[in-house]
Amino acid sequence: MRIPDSVIDEISRRADIADVVGSYVTLRKDGARLKGLCPFHTEKTPSFKVNPANGTFYCFGCGKGGSVFTFVMEIEKMTFPEAAAHLGEKYGVAVEAEPDDGKAAHRKALIELFARVTGSFSHILHNSASAASARQYLEDRGFTDTTLSEFQVGYAPRNPGWLASFLGKKGYTREFLATSGLFSRNYPGRALFYDRIMFPIYSSRGECIAFGGRAMNPEAPKYINSPETELYSKSRQMFGLFQARHEIRKSDSVFVVEGYLDVLAMWQSGLPNAVAPLGTALTESQVQLLRRFAGTVVLVFDSDSAGARATSRAAVLLEKVGIETRVCLLPRGDDPADIMKKSGPDELKKHCTYTINTLEFLVNDAASRTDIASPDGKAFVFDAVFPYINVMDSEVKREGSLAVVSDLLGVNPDAVMHDFRKRRRGTSENARESQAKVNTKADESNINHDLFLMLATAVNREFFPYVRSRIECADLEDRRSRDVFIALEECFRRHDDSLDRLLERIDEPETRELVLRKSSSDEYSVNAKQLIEDAVKWVRRESLERKQKKLDAQLRRARSDSDGRIEIEKLLQDKIDIDMELKRLKVIAHD
Repeated sequence: MRIPDSVIDEISRRADIADVVGSYVTLRKDGARLKGLCPFHTEKTPSFKVNPANGTFYCFGCGKGGSVFTFVMEIEKMTFPEAAAHLGEKYGVAVEAEPDDGKAAHRKALIELFARVTGSFSHILHNSASAASARQYLEDRGFTDTTLSEFQVGYAPRNPGWLASFLGKKGYTREFLATSGLFSRNYPGRALFYDRIMFPIYSSRGECIAFGGRAMNPEAPKYINSPETELYSKSRQMFGLFQARHEIRKSDSVFVVEGYLDVLAMWQSGLPNAVAPLGTALTESQVQLLRRFAGTVVLVFDSDSAGARATSRAAVLLEKVGIETRVCLLPRGDDPADIMKKSGPDELKKHCTYTINTLEFLVNDAASRTDIASPDGKAFVFDAVFPYINVMDSEVKREGSLAVVSDLLGVNPDAVMHDFRKRRRGTSENARESQAKVNTKADESNINHDLFLMLATAVNREFFPYVRSRIECADLEDRRSRDVFIALEECFRRHDDSLDRLLERIDEPETRELVLRKSSSDEYSVNAKQLIEDAVKWVRRESLERKQKKLDAQLRRARSDSDGRIEIEKLLQDKIDIDMELKRLKVIAHD
């Protein structure tokens, strides 16, 4: 879709970037800017800044930055047209677009397909005789029609060819359906999901983008999920988040359970702020997603050994980003859906009311798997809790946690602290090496006078008319500087002063990132006029010195040519002009 520039400009004018970003990130005043924890990477010290004056954001930690459109695209995983439509709806700007190369149309068609399939599966579950066993299974589990309707639970018929036949009659081509993830790659007419209870997976906008399926046949794999598609990335989505989002924000807390039925059981038991990973352990991307919604996470994983390992891994990821984490202990061998089936919703809700802190869980879990009275057993417990304590940002919390471990193990606190620091030194060195790699991503050590001037001008675009009156693009030797100059010139001729448009016209991603970085700092904002005037003199002087050297070489060649007298006179006059201007610039520089 191509959206007219006038529409984009109107959205840019109305959309308050502080308001948009502030709905996802807690922002605090930082001079003329705002700062907060970056929503795109893990950090504990805010390096994410928003500049309301020019409508941009930039993270000095991971390098992500851009306009209000870029932010929405990144945070919601939208295309540009989708982000524009989202912002247009929010700020009352009608977005009418022309079709582009078909990507947006294809995406829209996929979403419409999933909506149709969701409705069909749901209808079959509630009305078809072929779904009787699925209905009975869900009824035996204690799920009500209200719960099933809330999550649009359905049933995929036993015949693997039914879905292709049904959709073919609706006009869908086999080529299009092959991109949906609903069919076998090797056998295009064979549905991936058949004879399964179906759980639609929704995006943050409430669009079905994938499915999970629970087998009715005990010989089939119990659960399968949609493969990744252009709509769906399982490491970035969570089941139930769309339905739970308002309750999560309202309570500032979220229950993380293991499976689809667990989410449904929690919802039916009066705990609607529950979500589940999608067939995987909790990922860093999902942790970042949770951090956008809640300050506290309660882990309600299965009470078996696999559930304990999942809890330990998740606890480290959550502590790393500063989310308060607690653990709910369920009866051994049970999950939330089991408890609701056996004892009813009230009993499940009661179980989830009682939680313990994460450190207590980790210590108790490790102690249950060893002889804590033996030296090796004590070391085993310490090894189990080290990753969690190691990522704590608070020195007080870290030392307090080590004191608890020392007391529980009956070990001298100094010995525990000594071992902790010894192990921590090794992990810190690895972390520093990783950070060094990040910092070299946008190396600023080679910013020469040309680039310094053009970066300063990109930040203070009101001075570009002055700059272009003093130098030409040809005066710039640095390729990146010429790229910025040309972009500024194009914006100048179109009377367009927006940073967003400037960035669109800069070819190299590294150069765009530098412009964004500088726009988000105060480096070029203080005494900008003097800064740019001085930089212009340096650039002009260096350009003249290069021309001077070139003229000297041309003069030497001309003097060796017997027919070169006229050319020599012209070159000499050019050299005199350059020498005089250089002398003038040097005098100004010493004043």
